[in-house]
Amino acid sequence: MNIYNYEAPLKKYFDEKIKISDEIKSKLKSNCESNEDRVINGLDEKYKITRASFVQQGSYAMQTIIQAENNEYDIDDAIIFDSSLLKNRNGNDLSANELKNLVLEAVKDERFVRAPEKLKNCVRIYYNEGHHVDMACLRKETDFFGNETIELASSDWKASNPQQINEWFKGKIESLNREKTDSGSRLRRMIRFLKRFSKSRPSWNMPCGLILTMLTVECFKNYDRDDECFYYLMKELSNRFNNDGLVVKNLADNSLWDKETLTKTSSDPSMIELRDKIKDVLDGLSILEKVECNSKDARKAWDNVFKTDGFLNEDWDDVVDKMNIIRSGKAKTSSWGTIGFSGLSNIAHKFHGV
Repeated sequence: MNIYNYEAPLKKYFDEKIKISDEIKSKLKSNCESNEDRVINGLDEKYKITRASFVQQGSYAMQTIIQAENNEYDIDDAIIFDSSLLKNRNGNDLSANELKNLVLEAVKDERFVRAPEKLKNCVRIYYNEGHHVDMACLRKETDFFGNETIELASSDWKASNPQQINEWFKGKIESLNREKTDSGSRLRRMIRFLKRFSKSRPSWNMPCGLILTMLTVECFKNYDRDDECFYYLMKELSNRFNNDGLVVKNLADNSLWDKETLTKTSSDPSMIELRDKIKDVLDGLSILEKVECNSKDARKAWDNVFKTDGFLNEDWDDVVDKMNIIRSGKAKTSSWGTIGFSGLSNIAHKFHGV
C-alpha cells in the first residue's frame, strides 16, 4: 500500500540532524588514530604493535553513528596482541588485568583533563569535547595448524572475535547493493533513523545500538523511498515483537543452532519500551495510508516519531502537497499560474532525488 510521500522533509532532517558531519567524522577519526599512536609509541617494542594491530568497531566502523547531544560519541577500537609476547618478568603469561594496565599506562597523556580509566572490558579515553574512545585489549594465539584463538581482556580472558560483526555487516551491505543500487546504503540510513527515534525522548529506556542494528537488519525490506522504508520497518518490527517475542540474537554469530543472545532476558525492560513506543507512533502514522492525508497530517505524524523541535514545520506544507499532487498526475495550473486541482491539466512528474 502506498503512503503519503513525505520523503523530502525527512531527507533534509536526516542530512542535517541525524547524519554526522564530515568535520565531526574527521575529528573522531583523528582522535582514534591519536590513541593508537600513543599505544604504539608508549609500549615496549617487544610487543610489535603497529597500526595493523588495531580493529575499529561499533557504529563508527559500520558507518551508522548518529549525532549525539553534547558530543557524547562512543568510539570503539580494539588492539590485538600476539599472546606469545605477553609475558611478565618471570616469563609467565600476563593476566587480563595486567594487559589492560599495560595499555592504560601507554595512553596516559597530561593534556587530558579527565585521565583514562580501566573498565571491565576496555580502557576508556575521555576527550574534553565530550566523546570517548573505548579500547578493547585482546590476545591472539595461533596453533600448529594455523587456527586462531582470540580472547578479550575482561574480568578474566574470554573468547572474542572483534572483526566478526564488522565483516558480517560489510557482507550484508555489499549483498544488498548487488541486489539493488543504494539498498545497502538505505539499510544504514534505516538503522540511523531507528537510533534517532530511540533517543527522541530523554526519559525513554531503549536498547543499545547493537541490538537496534540487529533488529533493523532482521526486519529490513527495501522500498524506493526512505520515508516509506522506515514506516514499513516500524510495522515489521511491531509484528516481529508480537509474533516472535523480544529476544534478540547476534546475527553475526556463525553458530548453526544456538546463536549468541544479546538481550538479557525474554522481557528486558528496554525491549518492552521499544515495542510499546513503536506501537504508539504507528497509531499516529496510520494517517499516511489514508487517501485524504495531506502534508500537515504527515508532518504531525512524523514529528511525533522524532520530536524534531520545530525542524518539521508548516513551511513544508504547501510545497510538499503540491509535489504530491504533481506526482499523482492530477495537478492543474490555474489562470493565475498556481498549482492545484482546477485549470489546465499537467503531466505527472517525478522529482529528482525525492
